[in-house]
Amino acid sequence: QGVRENFWRGTFLGIVTVSILIINISNLYAYTATTPIEVVLRYTWFGAIIFWLMIMLYFWPLYYEMRSPSILGALQNAALMILLNPGFTLLIWVGVLLWVGLSVIVPPLGMLLTFSMLSILSTRAVFNRLIASGHDAPERMHVAVHDGDIL
Repeated sequence: QGVRENFWRGTFLGIVTVSILIINISNLYAYTATTPIEVVLRYTWFGAIIFWLMIMLYFWPLYYEMRSPSILGALQNAALMILLNPGFTLLIWVGVLLWVGLSVIVPPLGMLLTFSMLSILSTRAVFNRLIASGHDAPERMHVAVHDGDIL
């Protein structure tokens, strides 16, 4: 059922993500950093890639926690979450990079657990920031309570 509900949204976001990556990576390769403006542009393109990947980390958990879910609203909320919590987001990305690096070194770990781990990490990060900003704990979070502790 989840695939049916999100197939077109996921396809759209996949096409947008691939387009953003192709455009920015081709710009990185097409222009050499010989002038100061080209250096600034290269950093901007690289930053755009990183920012978009950060948005994608927060997108789906935020989408499912919205009262009236919309792609544009979730994208805006994800960007806002990154801008309001840059240190937290960088720590999350360090964890993501460490996990992906470990998954490359130990391939069975990568095949079995990487996508699940990234989903759990991004969902917990969104829940953490929602609670820290004064919102009530999301309903799905209450399912994960065992002996009064949040798992």
